[in-house]
Amino acid sequence: GSTGETGIGGSLSMESSSGFGGGASSIFAGVGTVGDGGSIAAKAGSGAHAGGSVEVLSGNKGSVRVRSADAFDSGAIDIRTGSGSSAAGVVVVSAGKTTAGIGSSVAVTAGDADGIGGSLQLQGGASTSGSGGDVSISPGSGTTIGHLTLQSSESSSSVTIKDSSVNIDAANSVSLTVPLPDTTAEKRSQIGFGFTAQEGQQNTDYGLRLQSSTDSGGIVSPMI
Repeated sequence: GSTGETGIGGSLSMESSSGFGGGASSIFAGVGTVGDGGSIAAKAGSGAHAGGSVEVLSGNKGSVRVRSADAFDSGAIDIRTGSGSSAAGVVVVSAGKTTAGIGSSVAVTAGDADGIGGSLQLQGGASTSGSGGDVSISPGSGTTIGHLTLQSSESSSSVTIKDSSVNIDAANSVSLTVPLPDTTAEKRSQIGFGFTAQEGQQNTDYGLRLQSSTDSGGIVSPMI
């Protein structure tokens, strides 16, 4: 609608008719026979205190689908908040709550390909002056706590994290490595297996410890 210089801006409403089967509403941009096709923009108004919101809501049992068209080079889907001098907005992806039965799932899957399949990347934010953001993956709580499982594509190897244990199931081998330090004797690399002390104490009782050792000639070698 038109701009209200001193009052409230005008509204715009589009609605299809009701009936035994509700009428559909469609908005199409123009086709470009030579150049690019037309665009569709939906933008809420700015405000002195807070800008308006944009809401896309389906009817009961209806779905909301956002996708790019199939093509030789299909377009991308970019979901992000705007930047802010004080704080940027938050992106939340969550499934609805179920009062009875099984809770809804959230699936994030990279694309299949005849060549190399797409990758899936989770990355915390970088910081120019402070600490970088963390990445946390946690199962749900309940009368029986959920498990966190990392599994290979063929399900032959997996790491399962439970509330009281960590299980590593490998088809062939398990490798755990840390880089050797430089030749400075004060610097050592270490892989330790053992038990932590009681709560509040810092020491650890290692049952097995693999540690680098520097000899008099400055040669670094592993030592059990």
